[in-house]
Amino acid sequence: MKNITIVGGTHGNELTGIKLIQKWRDNREIVARDHLTVNLEYGNPPAIKAKVRFIDEDLNRAFHIKDLEAEPTKSWESRRAHEINELLGPKFNNPKAEVIIDLHTTTSNMGNTIIVYNDPLNLKMAKYIQTLEPNVRVYISDKDIKDTIGLHSLATYGMLLEVGPIPQGVLYHKQFEDMERITHHALDFMNRYDEDPDFDVTGTLEVYQRGTLVPYPTNESGDMSAMLHKNVQNKDYCLLNQGDPIFMTFNGETICYDGEPGFPVFINEAAYYETNMAFRMNTKMTLSLAPRNRN
Repeated sequence: MKNITIVGGTHGNELTGIKLIQKWRDNREIVARDHLTVNLEYGNPPAIKAKVRFIDEDLNRAFHIKDLEAEPTKSWESRRAHEINELLGPKFNNPKAEVIIDLHTTTSNMGNTIIVYNDPLNLKMAKYIQTLEPNVRVYISDKDIKDTIGLHSLATYGMLLEVGPIPQGVLYHKQFEDMERITHHALDFMNRYDEDPDFDVTGTLEVYQRGTLVPYPTNESGDMSAMLHKNVQNKDYCLLNQGDPIFMTFNGETICYDGEPGFPVFINEAAYYETNMAFRMNTKMTLSLAPRNRN
């Protein structure tokens, strides 16, 4: 884990990561570590300049291996994904970036969340960070690795850091500090893990495992016909049971949840209105971290 890339501005209206990359580029000694090479990249420069999430399509959905192996489309983000794959990848084939930390913000009330794949080293890093930051939650995007689509999936070990709540296009001091501090914890872990073969992180780790999408209700024309109920608003990571109210129609009718109990996240995320996603349900479980393999 010597070659680390930190990315800000995968979404051009998420200023926290963008401004941190700017700060660190101006002061590279801040992120320097003895045993690491730390690279700093902007994900989507035209979207950053325009202060929009993306130009043609979501860049953070453009890294499926099939799309990267095909010719890029006319979409700017498709072309940019191929450029980034050449810079940091190639995906699944000894990528140049061993670790990618992709910096994001959310309008949802999720606090600070580390999103990783279910890999032992990723989970050890998450546990290390959570030990120092008890309020950090760990979210596993546990789909088949061959179907991964995010920028951080280019690396052998990828982490997406999600900080919120914060509106799009603005900076909050607290979230800026949180994102910077957590990123430093990740760098410290990787530096120490590479330096000291006796260093390890074991024990148990509580995680939220990626579940199903819950869409907004729509009418016959396909238009959204209800909003999130006030009882579920801002209740990210809180248990949602069958029968709990989740939507209020514009006609004043309450719609209740009719699925298995779980823990919703990305509740009322502004960026997901275009895909009609109200929130994502997840399960919670505890994982055991095996000792480090020193062979």
